[in-house]
Amino acid sequence: MHATTSGDEILRGIITDLQRQAHWAEIIPFLEQHSADILLKKRQSPALYAKHKRWLLNTERLTIAQVLVFRRLTGQTPLSQGEFVRLLGGNPYCEGITAQEKREIQSHIQYWTNQIRNNIRPIMADYFGLMNIHWQEGEKPGGGEYSIQASDLLLEFFQTRLYAT
Repeated sequence: MHATTSGDEILRGIITDLQRQAHWAEIIPFLEQHSADILLKKRQSPALYAKHKRWLLNTERLTIAQVLVFRRLTGQTPLSQGEFVRLLGGNPYCEGITAQEKREIQSHIQYWTNQIRNNIRPIMADYFGLMNIHWQEGEKPGGGEYSIQASDLLLEFFQTRLYAT
């Protein structure tokens, strides 16, 4: 049996979520204040900076950042890229799913794999420095996988701005 939540409790939850999303926008002035590299990138290419800034401010990026910070604060190891993709897109190897559900999950996984390669890694990690990306050699020659973790800069933003009391 599921517990019911009152309308007032739901409203408080929605307001908290919306406030947190509004605070996420503070990541840009925070980065500009704490990273000379970001200011240099902004001066060198204002158009690219504006494009990346708009991409970062999407609340989907907040969710990704929250997952990475949660894992880091709870002492969990960095996510492998495969784990990260399955977390975002689902696991097609779960028992009891239909062929259609499996195809949908695989489609989501392909989407998130492309997002990581084309946007998340180059923008959140390389451009803004919010994630640490490390290559881990695999057992087979030339094999391996990236691991993903929240950077110190992202952790500091969460501690001093986003969740500061």
